[in-house]
Amino acid sequence: MAIDHEDCLFCQIVKGDVPANIVFEDEHVCAFMDISPVSPRHVLVIPKIHAAYLEELNPETGAHMFRTGHKLAKAMRRSSLRCEGVNLFLADGEAMPGRLRNADAIHLATALRLGVDQLVA
Repeated sequence: MAIDHEDCLFCQIVKGDVPANIVFEDEHVCAFMDISPVSPRHVLVIPKIHAAYLEELNPETGAHMFRTGHKLAKAMRRSSLRCEGVNLFLADGEAMPGRLRNADAIHLATALRLGVDQLVA
């Protein structure tokens, strides 16, 4: 069951109503640290316009989300953090993994891989 946009946690973060550790923001996307990370530097990239499902997302915005995820992954690899890989994972809808209550909106997870970790291959 889809939630109202006003109740969407991600929309509230974009509006500044809910605090977040924002690492990147422009006119199309917002990227912030996940509050329940599966690895160090687990960042979520969200569109600034609510979309619960991939089919609702403007293709240009989706491409921009991946470009942003790519930049973040590149920065993570170049950092001093241990990194054995980087995952980009697009999640949408009610059945998304690790779903937060009131956050059934599309997002791109960008996470460092550290050998055996909590991420599913």
